[in-house]
Amino acid sequence: MADPAALLVCAATARELAAAAPALVPEPERLAELRPVPARLKDRPALLCVTGVGPVNAALAMGFCFGLTSRGDGAGPETGSAGLRIGAVLNVGLAGAFDLRETPLRALCAVREEIWPEYGLNDGVTVTARAFSFPLWSRNDGAPGDVHDRLPLAETAQVARRGAAPEAFLPRRSLTVAGVSAS
Repeated sequence: MADPAALLVCAATARELAAAAPALVPEPERLAELRPVPARLKDRPALLCVTGVGPVNAALAMGFCFGLTSRGDGAGPETGSAGLRIGAVLNVGLAGAFDLRETPLRALCAVREEIWPEYGLNDGVTVTARAFSFPLWSRNDGAPGDVHDRLPLAETAQVARRGAAPEAFLPRRSLTVAGVSAS
């Protein structure tokens, strides 16, 4: 019987990946960016990947991993990922909170909405995403509306149907910042 789909576990740095899965990453200094490493997690296939810092690097690295595992030949032996198929992605790492009483450090959170506050025109006071004549992403899944600076994600009920325990996670919005500015 073939292995079930693999879980792709990504983090910006090797130290973050090692903190999330210490048994799987005993020597983080040996991990390199964009060099996915196959592993077993609860007797299921997994693929560990250090993406590099920032949302662009995360997207590129995850796309790279999907490309490696979806090629007709099942990916190459250079990554040890031959025959793997990614079924889900878990992006782990450091995150902050505006209120540590509400979301304490080391809390597990299920993000229900992703927000990009830096996309748009900045007038020195605010950033307006809709000022651009194009969105970050045009939907093609039948759902209404293009994505400008916010993207609603799966509700915990949908996650529960896939076998996760939603009560273990705090439902939160995620604010991804990647800009460097003097303003």
